[in-house]
Amino acid sequence: MFARFLPVFLILGSFNPVTSYGQQPATWLGPLPDEIQESSGLLLAEGRFITHNDSGDQPVLYVLDTANLEIVRRVAVKGVRNTDWEALAEDDEYFYIGDFGNNEGNRRDLRILKISKTDFSKSDTVIPELISFAYADQREFERMPKSDWDAEAMLAGRDSLWIFTKQWKSFGTVVYALPKVPGTYIADPVVSFNTRGLITDAGPVPGEEAFLLLGYTPQLQPFVLKVPAANPAEGFLRETLKSLLSIGFAQSEGMALSSEGSLFVSSESFSNRLVTLPAGIYKLNLETELEQAGRKNQEERP
Repeated sequence: MFARFLPVFLILGSFNPVTSYGQQPATWLGPLPDEIQESSGLLLAEGRFITHNDSGDQPVLYVLDTANLEIVRRVAVKGVRNTDWEALAEDDEYFYIGDFGNNEGNRRDLRILKISKTDFSKSDTVIPELISFAYADQREFERMPKSDWDAEAMLAGRDSLWIFTKQWKSFGTVVYALPKVPGTYIADPVVSFNTRGLITDAGPVPGEEAFLLLGYTPQLQPFVLKVPAANPAEGFLRETLKSLLSIGFAQSEGMALSSEGSLFVSSESFSNRLVTLPAGIYKLNLETELEQAGRKNQEERP
């Protein structure tokens, strides 16, 4: 989802795609293909990246080579539109596409597309099952630019899907729970958290009872939140770490984690009269990125 944050660029006046804020800077893997300028979801599956554009593109999942970021496959998702695809999640058997981008807060057709991994591996055309929903606590549907009913992050748990809102006004997130079974549902709020930024992706931390949230501040500074819980129903515990990423300024939208501890972040292109930020993918070491935040938490505890 396109963002406009002019004041920071009036101060900066220039852009460096990789600026180190920690001990070890991020690696710029390269720009994304011209066909993918609004990467809003990212997965790492079987040694390839999977991503998609948000609103306005065809309903297509792109499979990328992790070395050169070239497109190696296009998988068409049949029978649906890309109204505003904003998130990708997975479990052992399925991929889930979050078609719930809702920047203006007036959508009544929010849904998640459930795609068989077996079908995905066998064919370049897949037919999804649909999980449709509405928020239990939303009462107004009048058009409101930069509403608190937008969402760009999703986590697939054992039995549930968890949606994290991207609150443009309050800069927090509310988590909603849904079944993973196709159907039409009312999504109940589970927990809220003051993230002090816009949440754009979520994913489990491999080998840990923890999950990670990706976001960016109003000044386009990417950050992650590491939550030491198996799922959001356990709440945002005191040990939750927030760390600014050593990327510099970027509209960070997609995130993937490897079993070796690498964190991959995709960014959308951003442009105004002062600066242009490229669409691309960064590689970081998650442990290194969280070290400084961990030390700060220790210092602040009584």
